[in-house]
Amino acid sequence: LGQEHNWECGCNDGFYGYLGTESESDILALHWASRVSGILSVLGSLFIFQDFLRGEDKKNLYRQIMFSMSMFDFITAVGWVIGAAPIPTTDMNGYESNIL
Repeated sequence: LGQEHNWECGCNDGFYGYLGTESESDILALHWASRVSGILSVLGSLFIFQDFLRGEDKKNLYRQIMFSMSMFDFITAVGWVIGAAPIPTTDMNGYESNIL
């Protein structure tokens, strides 16, 4: 338990490594991996959207299910692309925070 919270006491130079990261470059790699996979997922969902909307057979149950699944995938992928962007890097007093 002490090793999980060593960033709070400053025992780890204040570094908060999450998901098994041990350095700032590991954190950046995790962020960019989620962004790249999210962008690819958004592009795949957009391809399915245009395929469904341009197709003639909109009553086909398979195509309707694929369209619905890609809508939810699109929403999730946008969340992965945005990722940690809404997390503030400063605290209430304006001091640098080491959350990310």
